[in-house]
Amino acid sequence: MHNIYSASKAYVDFLSRALSYEYEKSIDIISLRPSEVSTPMTYHKKVDLMTILPKDCARGLLNDLGHERETNGHWSHSLQSALYHSIP
Repeated sequence: MHNIYSASKAYVDFLSRALSYEYEKSIDIISLRPSEVSTPMTYHKKVDLMTILPKDCARGLLNDLGHERETNGHWSHSLQSALYHSIP
């Protein structure tokens, strides 16, 4: 089941980024790529450096809307993403 979830996230990410280039002058489209968010899917995992609350993710998304094409939704998730992409 996680394969389907991951594949659908990758598809929506690609589609969002493609649409943001196609409609950049008329519509703000942003791709949200958070890491772990404390939701029922994560069994409401305790908030820590790696896990954030949904409202914090939404706040980060709205702060970046109109300025970025993609966001991780929170500074800690941006840091995680940078670390993941720097490891070969």
